Amino acid sequence: MGKTTTAVNLAAALGHMGLSVLVVDMDPNMSATKALVNETHDLSKNIHRALVEEDLEHNIEHSTEYNVDILKSVVDLASYGTGRKKDIEYTLKKLLSQPLNYDLIFIDSPPSLGILSVMSMTAADELIIPVYEFSALDGMDKLLDSFIYVRDNLNNNLKLSSIVLTMFDNRTNLAKDIRQTMMEKFGDLVADTTIPRNVRVAEAPAYHKSVVTLYPDSRGAIAYVALTNELKSKWRI
Repeated sequence: MGKTTTAVNLAAALGHMGLSVLVVDMDPNMSATKALVNETHDLSKNIHRALVEEDLEHNIEHSTEYNVDILKSVVDLASYGTGRKKDIEYTLKKLLSQPLNYDLIFIDSPPSLGILSVMSMTAADELIIPVYEFSALDGMDKLLDSFIYVRDNLNNNLKLSSIVLTMFDNRTNLAKDIRQTMMEKFGDLVADTTIPRNVRVAEAPAYHKSVVTLYPDSRGAIAYVALTNELKSKWRI
């Protein structure tokens, strides 16, 4: 439970709060797409097609969540960039600069730090990093190096918004150690709200819904709503 789960549930929570949200699935694994659309949905409208044709409007669809639209991913997105033009890093940013009527846009980037992740950060204003195991800490330095590179060379407006501890069990020494390590390194960037281990969070994507919508009284949903409110206050929206 990490980046996709957090993006989907933040989007859903904001939708329920009356904000209009777009989720852009930049991960060829299609996790956000699978979580937010029914299996019978036509995948001919997708982010790969939107990038190639430079057509955003005709590739966006409604998701299964209230007030949340999605720009779906496809497996073919993994090959995007092969033999392509100079300045490919800016193609997503250019696409999303087309007129849009959304309060927020969430970009779910791939777990690997390739061109799709660079494109995602180049198009973004804020970076949220979910952390859920000490093994995830091993990749933090590389991710932060990529963040600094993009911020310094491609997108001077990019900010590290928040580090979110997910699958968190404060009864264990491991969880306490992770939180202490994050606080020592990042201070106030670590969100006050933690997301607990909760089976309902893991179940929800199978029904193409967020836990916020499907199981609103679960511990996971309550935590994601609290995180949403924390970030809303931080972002002043």
